[in-house]
Amino acid sequence: MDMENLEFFGDRIFFEEIKPERKSAGGIYLPESKFEADFKKGKCLYVGDLVTKIKPGDIFYYENYDEKDFVTSIQERTKLITVPEEYVVAKEKS
Repeated sequence: MDMENLEFFGDRIFFEEIKPERKSAGGIYLPESKFEADFKKGKCLYVGDLVTKIKPGDIFYYENYDEKDFVTSIQERTKLITVPEEYVVAKEKS
């Protein structure tokens, strides 16, 4: 399935999670700041037609959530995460 040929509806943001790059010796991710510790970071790939604040390519922060409710596998090797726009708390300025 070619994702570029799909039109998305609703208030959902489809994205890939960006993991923190710093790790401790034991393999634990170390956030850069308290803000990054409280929120996760993602890169937007697609948005539904009702999303107004985020567009594809944006880097944004979102509230933690129960991942099993929001992970979608569109293709076997593609793991997309989807959250409602209301979970987004900030985006990086371009």
